[in-house]
Amino acid sequence: LFPLMEVTIQLYFRAALSMPDMLVRLSCNINSDMRFFGHIASAALVLWMMTAVSCENKPSNEEFPELKTCQVLKDRELSSQVLGRTVRFNVILPPDFSEEGKYNVIYLLHGMGDDNRAWSESPQIRGQVNSLAFELGQMITEGAIAPTVIIMPQAWNSFYLDSSDAQKYIGGFCDLMDYETFFHEEFMPHVEKKYHIDSRRECRAIAGLSMGGYGSSYYALKYPEKFCCLYAMSQAFFNPLTELAMKADKDALPVIYIANGTNDMTVGQAPKQFSELLESCGIEHSYEEWYGGHDWKFWGECIPKFLKAFGKEFNK
Repeated sequence: LFPLMEVTIQLYFRAALSMPDMLVRLSCNINSDMRFFGHIASAALVLWMMTAVSCENKPSNEEFPELKTCQVLKDRELSSQVLGRTVRFNVILPPDFSEEGKYNVIYLLHGMGDDNRAWSESPQIRGQVNSLAFELGQMITEGAIAPTVIIMPQAWNSFYLDSSDAQKYIGGFCDLMDYETFFHEEFMPHVEKKYHIDSRRECRAIAGLSMGGYGSSYYALKYPEKFCCLYAMSQAFFNPLTELAMKADKDALPVIYIANGTNDMTVGQAPKQFSELLESCGIEHSYEEWYGGHDWKFWGECIPKFLKAFGKEFNK
């Protein structure tokens, strides 16, 4: 009897989830206590009704929109007359990118020993769910940031300076080239035209890590009319940052964010020293530190932070 009861219960529940009108026909074919099966049928009918109600209350696509994906362009090339060489760069385009649009831009600078692929293709980031392209697409989908293009140029070990300044401030362990001149006179005009960038100050931001943190800070302080926001991560700290901060027009500077890993054995307290310099000059900024090293785990954790920060500052 018990195997028969088990089979009957399974039949009733399967029928209840799809065709409740079959309950009566099934029960007529079972030669057993009808009151018992009546209870089973009632329970199955209730279960079917609950299922129907839950389906009706299922969240719509409007409440949980489909995640939009970004396009990653690898190793684009620009032949530079200033540098006398070809410069590669990677680009992340926002979802639904169109030549008819106008987009915000983030210039994202790499560190020493890396290249244009570092931010978009680092194995430590690429293997995580929260990669740069994924995070950008998710935040655009959620409305946390307006459609934005991310540009990641190759810079060798130039420290983003011209040769004369690199020799003066950094020393002999950097690659000597007029990179600052190239970046502002050739590179920015080229990519902003090609990728339909809105070239107004309130639509540009700059960020970088380590050597790129230094370069982005240097450009933000020297060219405050070009950028609305800076996010410097694990940055190196050399002059002329001190000179630029001391003579800066505090009201004209971009919004400044600094992030530092408390276990960073490469740049040590350099980011904190930069923060203390800004504070001594009366320059408002945000300094944040948490446990982390000079590595892609820490910089990967910075990705949603700087995207959110730029999302708040764009187009103010």
